[in-house]
Amino acid sequence: MRFGIWKESITPEYPVWLEGQNSRTHKSEGILDKVYVTGIVIEDEEDHLLSLLSYDLVELDRGFSDELIKAVKENCEIENVITSFTHTHSAPSLQTDPVWSVHYAPEETVSYREEIKDRSILCIRKAKQQLADCEVYFAKKKIDGIYSCRSDIRIEGDKDFFVIQFKNGENVLGNLVQFACHGTILGPENYLISSDLQGRVRDFFNETYGGEAYVMQGAAGDMGNRQYRKGNDEKELIRTAKELCDQLKDLSFEKLDIRKMKIRSYSYGMNYDFDLKDIEKRFRKNKETIFKLDPDIPSEKDQIKLLKTEQIWYSHLLKNRIDQGSLMFDGWIIDMKELIIVTAPCELSSVFAIRIKEAFKNKRLIVWPYTYYSNGYLIQKEEFGKSFESSLSMMRAGQAEEYCDHLISLLRKEIG
Repeated sequence: MRFGIWKESITPEYPVWLEGQNSRTHKSEGILDKVYVTGIVIEDEEDHLLSLLSYDLVELDRGFSDELIKAVKENCEIENVITSFTHTHSAPSLQTDPVWSVHYAPEETVSYREEIKDRSILCIRKAKQQLADCEVYFAKKKIDGIYSCRSDIRIEGDKDFFVIQFKNGENVLGNLVQFACHGTILGPENYLISSDLQGRVRDFFNETYGGEAYVMQGAAGDMGNRQYRKGNDEKELIRTAKELCDQLKDLSFEKLDIRKMKIRSYSYGMNYDFDLKDIEKRFRKNKETIFKLDPDIPSEKDQIKLLKTEQIWYSHLLKNRIDQGSLMFDGWIIDMKELIIVTAPCELSSVFAIRIKEAFKNKRLIVWPYTYYSNGYLIQKEEFGKSFESSLSMMRAGQAEEYCDHLISLLRKEIG
């Protein structure tokens, strides 16, 4: 095996709209920490090349992701390219459609997209130049506290922290790290560009273990630090990052025998529908509730934020009379025998990642959502009507379970 990694800043040096908090009222006021595109190139003993790109952005849409993949394939001679995003809610906006963002600047976004595309090509070219022989190591840690299910602290959710380490002798070339936590420590009042918690963890690994770190967001559809949060500012970000990283100082690594990669793509489609009369009732009820809540009370302020986000979605459905449609789920299975990674283009609830991993207890299996593009929240059927996430889901209750079952069936066919 050979491994190379590189990162390039995609941080605008000018004010931009930040994505992830619709209650923000103006453009960014500066930079708390830089946002990056991080690129990895892996080459197996049969000369198969795989490129992974991670962006410190809230999401990628399918059209732009396809542009990025095509540009890297054509300019860097890579046969397999997978894009992903860390889902920080303090990143520059890529929106050209106002459905999810009440503040956006299309011309500015188009220019920024071109800049990201150029940096992505440069990143993978540099990563290829860094290719070096390597051995692969793996570590797993259960995180205590810090974050949990966003709606109920009693539900721990997926607390697995995974590290895939690539070493040349004693020299650490890079670390792929994954944990499931929404990048929302910095709240609506934050107007500084930031990679949030994922960026702080990346910095920790760079300083503590060496090499460059690549962050893979986990099944964070229902995961965050909302229940543990003591603020929404830089001070809280520093506190949370320290408490998390303190649990990661003495990881125990096992060596893996990885020489080949088998990469398979998959597609899964489903139809959805909405009851617009029910949506209209919810819209009116939310409007009444928002009017009664006090924004000066922290708990009610958070509720107002969530309800206003729901209103944007409901307004879009009602205005455009959208009562049905279809979704495609496109992803990959990366089979390295002793390590398997399956991707999912959505905000997957942790219950599904846990379910998929438990179906393959004898395998080192990483479930990797927030890849390629996002189909929004995938929420378990019993949570429908109870949570903010289910209000924004495009699926009917039970369809997320069908997709999960499909992934388990597909994995059984591919890896046994």
